[in-house]
Amino acid sequence: MVTPTVGLVAPRRSSDSAMCIEIHDSPCIRFEREQSDDKRLEMDPPRSMDQYFEHAYKSTRKHFSYLKSWRYHLYFVYLGTATAGHLSEAVCIGYVLADPTFQSSILSHDFDVKGAMVASSLSSGMIIGGFLAGFLEETFKRKQTVLLGLSGISITGLFSALSPNFQCMVAARFFCGVGMGAITSVLPALAAELSPSHERGYFVSLTTVVGSFGGVYTALVALSCLGLGHLSWRVFLILATIPNIVSLVLIACGVPDSPRNLALNGDYTTAAECANRTVRDMGYQGTFITAQEIEARRRFESEHHQLVVAQVKRSTLWNSMYEAIQNTLLLYRNDANTRRTTLILQLLSIATGVANGIGLWVTTILKEIHDADVYSTRIAMSTSSIPGALVCALLLDRVGRKPLYSTFLGLHGLILAFLALAVHSQGSSTSIIFVCMCLLDAFHSAAGNALNVMTAEAFPTQVRGTGTGVCAATGRMALVGSQFVFGSLVATPSLLFGTSSAILLFGSFLSCIVPLQDMAKQPLSENVAITKDTDDNIQAEDLREPLLVQSNLEVA
Repeated sequence: MVTPTVGLVAPRRSSDSAMCIEIHDSPCIRFEREQSDDKRLEMDPPRSMDQYFEHAYKSTRKHFSYLKSWRYHLYFVYLGTATAGHLSEAVCIGYVLADPTFQSSILSHDFDVKGAMVASSLSSGMIIGGFLAGFLEETFKRKQTVLLGLSGISITGLFSALSPNFQCMVAARFFCGVGMGAITSVLPALAAELSPSHERGYFVSLTTVVGSFGGVYTALVALSCLGLGHLSWRVFLILATIPNIVSLVLIACGVPDSPRNLALNGDYTTAAECANRTVRDMGYQGTFITAQEIEARRRFESEHHQLVVAQVKRSTLWNSMYEAIQNTLLLYRNDANTRRTTLILQLLSIATGVANGIGLWVTTILKEIHDADVYSTRIAMSTSSIPGALVCALLLDRVGRKPLYSTFLGLHGLILAFLALAVHSQGSSTSIIFVCMCLLDAFHSAAGNALNVMTAEAFPTQVRGTGTGVCAATGRMALVGSQFVFGSLVATPSLLFGTSSAILLFGSFLSCIVPLQDMAKQPLSENVAITKDTDDNIQAEDLREPLLVQSNLEVA
């Protein structure tokens, strides 16, 4: 008797192990094998996308083929360049706000109103972009939405550099934010759906680690243009847009679309092509999935759960808009679990949004407290965010998402409280403030990374882009509101740091007590499926299959 090993593999019987070997044989033998495949699909539950990716990833590690998976790792490096691009575009305005020429020519030295509007216009656009993400996904696909957002950021970023007055600058930053809102909503979902379940935290975090270099790049460009070179802030904004253009080319050529999202919308052929490209780049040499198997899996989920799975229709613009609205409503009605998850993540996004808002005023604050080397400090701060994101990436799948988020957000709040005391006393050395600023960026990067992963995997595929968009938009609302508060407090840094510290410490405490399921090493759910209870009331529930299946089979 063979004792089965517990693990994730494609559902196969040991008698079918011979079918896992690719053989170039005669048409007669191929016909017999195809008939056998059809019978197997009828008898066994077809592989889910989680099972397929997990089996492929583990089999490459078992046979030491993971050295060949460098192309697969490049997926997340390329997606990370998009994160770096929109991070560069987001933080560059902080340097521009501290530029004397910009302050006189565009702001007319009005920080309370004009300064706050310029700082918050990008975030206002991101709110709209976050809510539009669901509609864009219904009209396009995940990858196309990311490419559309990158194109918009690149164009409007250049327009920002050419703005002749305050009104044009606010408009350009707003539409740039719309593109960024679409990217921040869809990109984590795309990364999560291309990842194996047991390493999802690492791979999604890899995009954040790579994205952290965007802050370093912007700080170096600011030092070269605004610090040493004394060039115009317009030249600086043009150079800050370059990462978005590079990312547009890399993702268009080097990253496949989400097979989950394609299968959900009935494009089984393209879904199979994208899934097989993904596992092939992992180094997988076994039996590849087919469009028929993906379709059979969809039928199995519907029949097995006795649920009516919603079908997406993309024939007209009206249908896409209708489905986007329906997906948004599904986040809050019918299913108590999805509604609770959405509201909790929105609360956590508010705390993170306040933390993001502080970063836009750091350069101005450093000048206010007479830091002699502002740009070098910002380079060190941006660099410190890289190890923060990396440590979080290595611990996410081992410690869990929520504990790490609570810890890093709490540490962020404590550093802000210490900074408030240090600045208020006016006796602290600049070296202490320098260390605190670096720790601030490290903890902020780690907390944002953990929340990013939590949000990307908390929602079913059907509403994942919509859910991440709503949460991102909520965080940006908090950021916009905080800009008007921070703009009025920028002359008193101790009060600014103290206020933000209180908010973040409360957010850390709240994240410890809220009931939020940790999705570490768990399969992603596919649908919010509609069913009827005994009272004929419409309800929604997730379709999530267990990952633990029998694994005493041969790995191809």
